[in-house]
Amino acid sequence: MVLYGGVSTEHEVAIITALQVMNALKGAGHEVFPVYISKNGEWFLGDERFLKPEFYKNLNEIRVLGKVVEIGAGSRGKILLKKMAWWQEMDKKIDVVFPVFHGKNGEDGAVQGWLNLVNLPYAGCSLLPSAVAMDKSISKMAAISIGLKVAEEVLVIKSEWERDKKAILEKIKKLGKNVFVKPSGGGSTIAVGRADNQKDTERLLEVAMVYDERVVVEKEIEEPIEVNISILGNNPYEVSITEQPIASGKVLSFEDKYVRGSKGSKTQGMASAQRLMPAGVSEKTIKEIEEAAKRFFAIIGGKGIARIDFMVDKKGVVYFNEINPMPGSIAFYLWEKKGMKISNLVDKLVNLAIEDWQERQKLVTTFESNILAGYAGAGGTKGKI
Repeated sequence: MVLYGGVSTEHEVAIITALQVMNALKGAGHEVFPVYISKNGEWFLGDERFLKPEFYKNLNEIRVLGKVVEIGAGSRGKILLKKMAWWQEMDKKIDVVFPVFHGKNGEDGAVQGWLNLVNLPYAGCSLLPSAVAMDKSISKMAAISIGLKVAEEVLVIKSEWERDKKAILEKIKKLGKNVFVKPSGGGSTIAVGRADNQKDTERLLEVAMVYDERVVVEKEIEEPIEVNISILGNNPYEVSITEQPIASGKVLSFEDKYVRGSKGSKTQGMASAQRLMPAGVSEKTIKEIEEAAKRFFAIIGGKGIARIDFMVDKKGVVYFNEINPMPGSIAFYLWEKKGMKISNLVDKLVNLAIEDWQERQKLVTTFESNILAGYAGAGGTKGKI
């Protein structure tokens, strides 16, 4: 079952990645159950039409053509079809779930936590690494804990900003003249901007807080080169080649990622963006980035696949920037350069999901005790805890 879409600002981007994943899974010999989650959170089971890009030109039509479904606790991996006033168990049984979401309510651990509760194998990172990865500030704390360098930042909490803007702006001023403002839990460069004065900083903070209650303001790294790398496995890991995205301005924008490189052709999501592969940095720097990626993914308990983004300053110093636990286009273009087809990549992710689920079944999840035998309730005198 491929779960995709979702209640997220990156909804359409997730659809593009899901189309790539579903067609690759089908090409690898898997039976695919497309389950599209609308922007309102409704689930729709689809047919072969859901694997075609042109089907998504009008998202409202999916509500008419899809079957309303859900997977409930105790469903034993069966899809439940909604009838008039009840749910009917379908004969479709799920072996593995492939969640394809970008941003909140899917890539951030929300769906992964639910899949843990219904005890189904699923591709990609589990709840904790997904949650850590989706918060830029917390992921940087994890990076610092293993000795990686990060850009200096001020984390702005919306409620604190509303109480005392002046004090927060004073902290931000210490970062220097130029700063980057980013929603801490955002992606696809939505609501990300560069400020070179206080007025711009205030404006960008107000915009970012429309999307998130936690906003990161980062000190600008001097003359940076962005270097990204994908990582694959359940530890031990393997790494892809590196890429250096080409930005049209000071910030790699949404248009740079998804629009500019695909003009005149069918969009390929992140695969269509302009980039250098491998990145234009020294072999020594690439080795440093490869090792940093493996150490970081291990410390957060990463599984399946991710793309980890770094910055290299003009002196060659490497900075951890952020991690994408379900990267756009599943970063297949980085593995393709190493000779791995997208069909092989999705097949490997399915196998990794099953291996991880089998390992989790070996863990003790309950503990038998007799503490309730002597417990007399809140007003009793026996068995106080």
